[in-house]
Amino acid sequence: MITATPSVPLSAGPFIVPPFERESGGVDFLGLRQVNLDLMAECFPGINNTTQHIRPFSVLSWVHWRFHAELARSGAREASSKEITLFQEKAEVLFTWGHQLAGIGIPGRLSKCPESSAGWVELSFKAWQRSPRNTSLQAPVQYGPAMKSRFGLGFAEPVADGLYSVTESGEGLAEALDGRLQRTSAYDLICDLSPRKGRRADAEALFPAWRVDAPSKAEAKIFLPAYFDDTDFENGSSIAVRSGTIQAVREVLRAAGRGMTEDAIRSSLAYRRLPSGRKITLSHAPALNAHKWFILQVRQAQRAALEGLLAWLEWRMGSLPRIEMVRAELVRIVGREGKITCKETLARFIESTGDMDRYLTLAAKGGPDCIFDLVTRLFDSIDEDVNQAVPIAGRLLLVTSALTNWLLLGDQSQPFLNKGGAERVSLTHQLRHFTSRGDLAFGEWLCEVVETWVIGQHLKFATYRFDGGTQRLRFTFDEDGLEFLAEKPSFPILSRDHLAAALSLMAECGLVKFDLTEGAFSA
Repeated sequence: MITATPSVPLSAGPFIVPPFERESGGVDFLGLRQVNLDLMAECFPGINNTTQHIRPFSVLSWVHWRFHAELARSGAREASSKEITLFQEKAEVLFTWGHQLAGIGIPGRLSKCPESSAGWVELSFKAWQRSPRNTSLQAPVQYGPAMKSRFGLGFAEPVADGLYSVTESGEGLAEALDGRLQRTSAYDLICDLSPRKGRRADAEALFPAWRVDAPSKAEAKIFLPAYFDDTDFENGSSIAVRSGTIQAVREVLRAAGRGMTEDAIRSSLAYRRLPSGRKITLSHAPALNAHKWFILQVRQAQRAALEGLLAWLEWRMGSLPRIEMVRAELVRIVGREGKITCKETLARFIESTGDMDRYLTLAAKGGPDCIFDLVTRLFDSIDEDVNQAVPIAGRLLLVTSALTNWLLLGDQSQPFLNKGGAERVSLTHQLRHFTSRGDLAFGEWLCEVVETWVIGQHLKFATYRFDGGTQRLRFTFDEDGLEFLAEKPSFPILSRDHLAAALSLMAECGLVKFDLTEGAFSA
């Protein structure tokens, strides 16, 4: 018989264990984000919110180009993924280190310098406590997807695990950067295929040569045709679609005749009107892209409204544990306006507005139903008086339903308005639900929205996404009613729509001008 001595003390009887705590997480609590991301890709394919500079494309191109060149020079016949990883991490650590010392933010800027030995430190992600899948320039959430030829800007093609072959334009970027790096004292260090340690002085020496926000004229010239093509906006390719939206931005700036902030460009492109209300005439393909852009912004507003209601519910959950209490409080907050039927509420909005053309003019001038201003008011209300989030969110849902109704009159809107279907509350699905409940009081309809598209939607997607580890549920039902599980109430998330990145790249390759003092772009 085998006996074992217990490694921990055993209890002599039953006892109460500490409550089980599981890490909570997530940023898309209602499962709505993917539709928004898909619509962003319909406007600015090939880039994402992190791809704001040309230089990282040059750095990544240089890494793969220089690696193969050094490999050939050494006489090696084959390359391994381990070798390219060591080579790339060394270059990226030095790149990030130099920017850290200069106080300039780039991916990996929060990594911590390891202990040095006489000033020398390891140049690997492990030593710097970095995640290759998150903070590497080539990570999927950074410049990796945009770097590739398929769906990206086309500077490199994957050939094996971790190994890439640069394209002609990628080689051009690499050579342009190489000419600058050669003039630094750390050039031999970054070109060496063997593992090497580095010093602070090496990072400082390299920094001026590959500073992230200062691409050379040669790099900008090479980058431009990969990013924008003004010869064809209509062939359906990634670059044609992206170029059509870029051209729409340029035409908005030309119509303005003066500098515009990012926010002003965003709303003017959506409404196709300047802040004065003057209509902007766009050429054919850019106009179609601006139309898609408007639908994206309507969807952004709808998502903000639903997540605003989620935030309200979470803030109030302790005092409203029962669904019937939630319903009563919603009706109370909405007040008299909530007693009017959905049909009459929509009719009043349309009557007071006229048609979509007039709505766009009024909204561009900062009218009370401008979706951008309503979203801003919604976010402010959650910080100042969370109960005010309810009528503002309700107004957003009314406005987005009315806009969807008008948009469906066009021939080209339906596929985009349908994105997400019933499962992800497409704009079309929201309108159908609103009109089908036409005889219901608006306040009662808002109660159904909270029950179905907030509570039900969250429970469904949190359950779908549970992986046995991270807790996705923010609240649940128990015998006492709704029980809040998260550490603190949520706040609506408005996913960035790629415009900031697109404008930054446009400025760096000369498509627009940027005045740093004014924070404004111009044609």
